[in-house]
Amino acid sequence: MSAAKFGRSVGLRDHGGFIALIEAGHVSAIRQKNPKTGRQQYWLSEEEIASFHGRFVTLTTLSNETGHHRNTLKSLLEASRVARFSQDDRDFGANFLREEAIAALQ
Repeated sequence: MSAAKFGRSVGLRDHGGFIALIEAGHVSAIRQKNPKTGRQQYWLSEEEIASFHGRFVTLTTLSNETGHHRNTLKSLLEASRVARFSQDDRDFGANFLREEAIAALQ
């Protein structure tokens, strides 16, 4: 699956946050030519997708897993002071470390 399509599927539609995760080495992906456009882009295998889900959650994935509305989850995470995943002040979008987010919701 293309990284752009996967990013949209987990709710990361803003400002290239998911691509930034790949380029910073936090998510594995391979770079290859898109068969339709001929442009280079990142692609994720099923294993790489599973690895992402094992390490990170988004409000969309948390909503799907818990049945709670994303706004409710956002409020709960903020109240628990769970911050978006970042490194060296770099913003990767509304991504959270799974372990921290799940612990805050229990």
